[in-house]
Amino acid sequence: MKLSTMLLRRRTSILACWLLVTLGAGALFLRGVPIDNSVGVWFPRDDPALADYEQSLRAFGESEWTLLMVEAESVFAEPFLRDLQSLTDELGSLQHVDRVLSFLNAPGTDRARGPGAKPEALERRLRGNPFVSDLLLRPLDRRRTVLLIRTDNFIEREDPYRVELVDGIHAAVERCTAIASHSLAGTTVINAELNRTARRDMFVFFSLVVLLLFAISLALFRSLADAGVLLAVALSTVVITLGLILLCGYSLNMVTIMLPTVLIALAVADVIHVIHTFHHHRARGAADDAVGAVLTELWLPCLGTTVTTIVGFLSFAGSSVLPVFQLAIFSSFGIGLAYVLALTVAPLLLHKAWRVRRRAVPAGGVRRPGYIACLIRLVRYRPAAILIGFFVVASSLAGLSRLKADTNYLDFFRSGSPVPEAYARIEARGFPQNPLAIVLEADGERGFPDLLWARVDAFAAKLRRMDDVSAVLSPTGLPAAGPASGSGEGLGLVSDDGRRCQLVLMTPFMSSSDLGRLTDRVRRMAGEILPEVRVVVTGTTVLWASMDTGVIRTQVSSVLIVSVAMLIILCVIFRSPRLALLGWFVSLFPVAAILGLMGILGVHIDMATVLIAGIALGIAVDDTIHFVFAYGDARRAGAGARPAVNQALTRVGPRMLLTSLILVGAFSTMALSDFLPTAHFGIFSCLTILLALGMDLTMLPLALRGRGRFGRRGSRAPVADVTTRTAISQSS
Repeated sequence: MKLSTMLLRRRTSILACWLLVTLGAGALFLRGVPIDNSVGVWFPRDDPALADYEQSLRAFGESEWTLLMVEAESVFAEPFLRDLQSLTDELGSLQHVDRVLSFLNAPGTDRARGPGAKPEALERRLRGNPFVSDLLLRPLDRRRTVLLIRTDNFIEREDPYRVELVDGIHAAVERCTAIASHSLAGTTVINAELNRTARRDMFVFFSLVVLLLFAISLALFRSLADAGVLLAVALSTVVITLGLILLCGYSLNMVTIMLPTVLIALAVADVIHVIHTFHHHRARGAADDAVGAVLTELWLPCLGTTVTTIVGFLSFAGSSVLPVFQLAIFSSFGIGLAYVLALTVAPLLLHKAWRVRRRAVPAGGVRRPGYIACLIRLVRYRPAAILIGFFVVASSLAGLSRLKADTNYLDFFRSGSPVPEAYARIEARGFPQNPLAIVLEADGERGFPDLLWARVDAFAAKLRRMDDVSAVLSPTGLPAAGPASGSGEGLGLVSDDGRRCQLVLMTPFMSSSDLGRLTDRVRRMAGEILPEVRVVVTGTTVLWASMDTGVIRTQVSSVLIVSVAMLIILCVIFRSPRLALLGWFVSLFPVAAILGLMGILGVHIDMATVLIAGIALGIAVDDTIHFVFAYGDARRAGAGARPAVNQALTRVGPRMLLTSLILVGAFSTMALSDFLPTAHFGIFSCLTILLALGMDLTMLPLALRGRGRFGRRGSRAPVADVTTRTAISQSS
């Protein structure tokens, strides 16, 4: 029994099953989509750096520091002091806040503010306190002070407690009338903003892509039925894939939040070819025959494009950055699902919509659009112009040597957005923004003997003299504290068993490369002063920086894997090594050119832009496969090389243009994201798709026109069953 006959006989049960699965997945989606960008979601559970961080958190109370800078006319005036006391108390009562330090309750300030103390005397006593002068006040600055807020840091919780905590801090400050302005910094703040941006992006991207997809398909197909089929298949692909993610217990993050937009764009490619092929055959015969022709004509080229795109995504499956791995696996599932739906559900929906009706056949057979005629003339009469354009674009390859991975989370947000503005204000006033934890673990059961504490103190003193270190929180350096206090006056600097202590380095916020150099210096210094102590430099920003290694490895491996796999796949489906090499080059060149452009523009490889090469390479080869198959069909029908190129342009050129237009429209919505890696991913993916389309419509036809020996006796053309295909009219 033919597949088309089986589909048509069981169309009711197939469509009912598809609808039930889609509605079931949609019900999971409507229950709520958890979004989490805490550091725990970025690493596999067996990652050594994550294990060190978790051990440190358990030893010192699962907390991290947030910095709040407040500004007033004078921080020593009585109205401000009343508000500061009230704010300190209110922040301390917030859920997930463990401790709040201001210059009113910092270590060693118990008697700084006596009854009737004058502002000058208060300022003098406070500035004499090293803890206050190093961390909470700046020399000669009477208008600003910092509060240190010790907050919970639960790296495995997916509930939005960080967003609620940040909102609570802002609300408490705004109720203080003596405070003119404030700025908030810390990884809690960045995580909260990432979660806000991710949730906004998910709904904005998805809504815009759906509207854009419907509008473009309606304008180009001029049929509500065809636009509905396209939208139904694309939406069900996304909904079922998201339902699977939620069923597996995963949350979305700044990487996987792009999955709905990517999938809805990729899912339409095969459906567009199905719709065009269906109407091509339905215009001349019965709807049943058109369904059979769709399956016979498209199963192999669509399978080739699906496999290459899946390979592009699976090339990220070996990434040590967990969200990148998740995107690779679930996107691959979604792309495979889109192929199945495009060749089952889409033909059945088209059959139902057009079983009785049919579109009019244009007079003279297949009509050649005006832009296709211009392309044919360009390829025939202006090959030099095409080659000049190619070499101009190829000049961007020089930027590949300048491409590098370097992450700075403050640069991930658009200029003018709240987080980078707050960090800039705090840095401009000389306050640190980034706390790093140096965990010291002593051998044996005794913990730290007095002699070892002396060297810890010397180590802390040497750290304070480093250029990038503003201050050091050390259990040996707190006023009226020290190792005997056991916990550094409740600051969580010494573990309960006494075997571990931590020094908190207060530094400016750095890029991953700068932070890597700082941590290397700290480790070397610790090895010289404390050789018998195990030293771990950790913290959320340290883990974020360590992801660059995984990102670079992912970039290199993904490009190599997808390039080799794509060449093998093209050799199999084209059955011609020369054609496979040609298609491989035409598809690989746009990706390399865009990566070179990123290097020239100084756009770094990060957790989002690392995806461009593999994904774009998988997408770029799709049009190449369809064009070469159409060219091979024309040659088998007896056409010469040049007429075959013209026929291929006429037959699949409009489809290629339409799919590329929809893909560009979908990816361009990501440029609206406030998260710049996502915006860069969208922008450079669009450029890659457009460049790949240009290569497929100019360089590929130009190369194929010169293959005069292709198609002669003994040559090996792409295999395709043409027994049910309508002959393509010869054209010169």
